[in-house]
Amino acid sequence: VAHIDGEFAGFAGVAPRYGYSERLRHCGEGGTWVMPGMRGRGIGSALWREGILPFCAEVGFRHVGAFVMAHNKGAIAFYESLGFSVCGYHRRLMDWDGELLDAVEIEKWLD
Repeated sequence: VAHIDGEFAGFAGVAPRYGYSERLRHCGEGGTWVMPGMRGRGIGSALWREGILPFCAEVGFRHVGAFVMAHNKGAIAFYESLGFSVCGYHRRLMDWDGELLDAVEIEKWLD
């Protein structure tokens, strides 16, 4: 969680992806949210570089992935700036208030 001058600025998190298969125990699935007025200040990058990626290494994740709404070019560019790459496209995967939206899947190998 990030705060700027006592104000909530954003968060990032990662969880094991292997809930349904031990063959994925080396994988994490992450996500990020930065408040619209706080974007472009490096908050998301700091959360990942100083928190999430070191944590992934600590717990033994060798791969981390995420899903991003396909129309969210800013989020895709953000993850690419951290070394992620797009590895898949999923039609109607994400439910946004009842509307099913396309998503891209992104990934980063950590070893």
